[in-house]
Amino acid sequence: MKNLLVLIVLVVIVVAGVGLWRGWFEVGGKKEGDKLQTNVNVDLNKLKQDKEDLKKNLEPKIQGMKNNLVKLKDKAKGLTGDAKVKAEKEIEGLTKKHEGLQSKMKDLEEATEEKLQGLKSSIMKEVEDESTGDKKEEKKKPE
Repeated sequence: MKNLLVLIVLVVIVVAGVGLWRGWFEVGGKKEGDKLQTNVNVDLNKLKQDKEDLKKNLEPKIQGMKNNLVKLKDKAKGLTGDAKVKAEKEIEGLTKKHEGLQSKMKDLEEATEEKLQGLKSSIMKEVEDESTGDKKEEKKKPE
């Protein structure tokens, strides 16, 4: 129970920190005599803009992944034996990544500010992993 409470507090702190850093909310206040008045402003448009920016950046990458998948399927048609098995495994892995990213894009539409940062990190990690995989393949080709 104590660990759950600590986890909840940490999540709130992270969301607050990210929200302040990204400009989703502002905290301000003024002092009048012996009283301190504080206020919190939430910028819902900034959150929407962050979602839209992420979607704009991801759509070409997802489309590129889809194009790579089509090319790989065409290439696999002419293969036989071990080469075909290897290509099919690669196609299966790329298909799962592509479907996962499409699912996360749908989640992005419904994401609240608490979920946005975690979702963004997860999506960017998958995209970076895919980009790193492409670079490894390019390095292998000259052999």
